[in-house]
Amino acid sequence: MKITLKNIKHSKFASQETLCFEASIYVDGVRRGFVENSGRGECNHEHWIDRDFGQKVYEHIKTLPEVPLPWDETETVSQSLDLIIDELMNDWLAGQEVKK
Repeated sequence: MKITLKNIKHSKFASQETLCFEASIYVDGVRRGFVENSGRGECNHEHWIDRDFGQKVYEHIKTLPEVPLPWDETETVSQSLDLIIDELMNDWLAGQEVKK
C-alpha cells in the first residue's frame, strides 16, 4: 500500500508548532481523501472519501514495523498515518527548497 500526497498547499507563515497545510491523500495512485493541519501543534486530520477504506489503511499501518525515534534511534515508536504524512510533507518541503 503506497501512500502519497498531491495538491499540497503549505502556509509557511501560519505554521506555528506544526506545519500548516492541506493535501489530497492518494493510496496506490487513487485519490482516497484529504488531510489538513492548522499549524497550531495538533495532529493531522484525515478525511476519507470512503470510511471503510480509511479503516483498511489504518489496519495496514498497524502491521508496519516500528520506526526509530529521531532523537534516540535506540528507541522505537509504532508507525502511524500521522508519522507517514509528516515524513511525506518534510520530503515535499525539502524538494521545494532544492527547486529554489
